[in-house]
Amino acid sequence: MKPYYQNHAAGLLFLFLVIAFFGMEIIQFFRQRGWRKHATRVATPAFWVGVVVWTIVATVMLHGGSRLAPRAGMGDGAAVFAVGMLLFAAGAVLRWASFWALGQYFTFTVDVSADQDVVARGPYRVVRHPGYAGGLLAMIGIGVIYANWVGLAGFVFPCLVVIIWRIQIEEAALFRTAGPAYRTYAAHHKRLVPLVW
Repeated sequence: MKPYYQNHAAGLLFLFLVIAFFGMEIIQFFRQRGWRKHATRVATPAFWVGVVVWTIVATVMLHGGSRLAPRAGMGDGAAVFAVGMLLFAAGAVLRWASFWALGQYFTFTVDVSADQDVVARGPYRVVRHPGYAGGLLAMIGIGVIYANWVGLAGFVFPCLVVIIWRIQIEEAALFRTAGPAYRTYAAHHKRLVPLVW
C-alpha cells in the first residue's frame, strides 16, 4: 500500500516543504561562503565521506523500506501524513531559527577562532546544537511521511550517527578555541535533546 502522500494532492504540500527545506540549505550555503575568512577550518575529510555514505544508505532505506518490510507499514492515512508533516515543518523551523541565531558563526564546515562568541540566544538557550536537532527532527518527519517503520529506522539511524559524529568534531574544536566560555555554556545546556543528551 502506498503512503498517503503518493495517493493524494497532499503530496504537493510535501514536495513544497522538501523544496523549501533544501532550498534554504542551499541559500544558507552560499550566504556563509564569505563569512569569517580569518577562522581556522578543522579538516574533516572522513566526516564528509561519512555524509556521502549516509546519503546513499539512508535514501535507499527510506525508499526501500516498504519493499523490504511491507508489514512494517504505519498505515496510509491522513493522520500519519499529518504527524510526519508536523515533525518535518517543526524541524525545518528549528533549523532555520538556528541559522539566524548564529549569524556569521554558522558554517557548513567546522570553522573556529579564538575571538569567537559563544551564542546563547534563540534556540541556543535550550540546547547546544539546535540546528542538528532541527535537521534530525525534519528527517524523522520525512521518515514518518514515508509510513514504514523499517524505512524510518534505516533513514534516521544513519543520520543520527552522522550528527553525533559532527557534534564530537565541533565540540572538540570549540573546547580548544572558545575555552572556559564554551565549557560554562556546555555545563548548563544539553547537546541535542533537552534534559537527555
